[in-house]
Amino acid sequence: MSSVSITYELAVHQIQQLYSTEKQCLMYLKVLAYKLTNLYWKDVLWELLPLTHQKIKQLHRLQTIVQGASETVNTAGINGIVSEGFEQMKSVENSELKDALIVHTLILLNHYKLGSYRILLTYFQFLRRENEANIVQTILAQEEGTLSKLMRILSSSIPTSSPISEAFVTEIHDATPFS
Repeated sequence: MSSVSITYELAVHQIQQLYSTEKQCLMYLKVLAYKLTNLYWKDVLWELLPLTHQKIKQLHRLQTIVQGASETVNTAGINGIVSEGFEQMKSVENSELKDALIVHTLILLNHYKLGSYRILLTYFQFLRRENEANIVQTILAQEEGTLSKLMRILSSSIPTSSPISEAFVTEIHDATPFS
């Protein structure tokens, strides 16, 4: 197989994985929004649902363009991130901290997806598939906007009067390239 054929197959697999990932995220967004006690944050999460539906449609369009990417695959990475978030929430009594852990889990999901979309973009750029690369760049911009929203609500929740809290916000902010 040529490097072009291999890269094309990798792109097809990546589309399948991202399609499944977004469908799983849609389900998890609903569950996590329900668990939030902060009504403003809950509204922000509900606002993300139509955007997730839109990304699913864009990925379906990519599947149609590349023909052969109709399968969906289970993404254990997403399940693992959410399971870990639920485990952390079990040990916490404070509702504000639970809400922060929910947003933290969504930030981790977002980083996972950003990495996957960047890989797909790299494949399409290598293949010189400009139309497909443009679709992925649009989705990446949406993901970066989502990350920015999540980072804003998380940083607004942490009291900045504590040096530990300030260090935490700084650490999270510095680790996030798009904030």
